[in-house]
Amino acid sequence: LDVDTVNAAMKDGHAGVREHAARAAEPLVAEDAAVLTAMAALANDPEPRVRYQAAFSIGYATAPARTEALA
Repeated sequence: LDVDTVNAAMKDGHAGVREHAARAAEPLVAEDAAVLTAMAALANDPEPRVRYQAAFSIGYATAPARTEALA
């Protein structure tokens, strides 16, 4: 997967796609700020399963911004 594909999937209209995109993006979130930004938006998703997965996936980030994303 590449950053553009993952970022697009995290904005998909279907909650299941967003949920799985967050999980698939875990290897990328530590190395790309754009992925962390897109994932942080999922922390406020209207679907609880997406928010739940986003919280776990944000944990893979190494940037200090991960704390802000979960606040």
